[in-house]
Amino acid sequence: RKLLIIYFVLYSFFLIFSLSYIFSAPANNAWEQIADHVKKNINEKEMILFAPAHLLAPFWYYYKYEDKLALKEIGDGDCGQFYMADGKWQMEFNDNANLIKGLCFEEIDEMLRKFKPFADNHKGVWLVISPWIGKQNMERIIDMFHRYYTVEWSGKFPWNAVCGYHLIRRE
Repeated sequence: RKLLIIYFVLYSFFLIFSLSYIFSAPANNAWEQIADHVKKNINEKEMILFAPAHLLAPFWYYYKYEDKLALKEIGDGDCGQFYMADGKWQMEFNDNANLIKGLCFEEIDEMLRKFKPFADNHKGVWLVISPWIGKQNMERIIDMFHRYYTVEWSGKFPWNAVCGYHLIRRE
């Protein structure tokens, strides 16, 4: 019985310690760093593009930290639809003069097929991307951007769980 209690105490200690490590500063700090960098450097009429779309939630927490009410509108709708407006999930929305858009897995191929008009309409893009969409999809999206845009800034954050790019369209 004593051995069982010791085992339980040790198991609880390691479980709590490992969970606190997972949700501690390095992971949270990555989102805070990227959101802070974008907030300080974004230009009017630039787009923030998330691939996959659900990356918006942790980013937005720090990007609009002072506006807690804005977080109530962010959710997890179907296939990249992450903003609630007029009782419907939206795939994109405007934050002041900046377009915010999320991509779901099914949209990646469609976006790549129609990329030239996309590039023509967006002079600056902040791309927040994760290997969760698959290495091949990630490489395809980044390669497509490189055809039309110059990388002005890039950052990889702890465990390479998220990467950020600021891309400026070549004239």
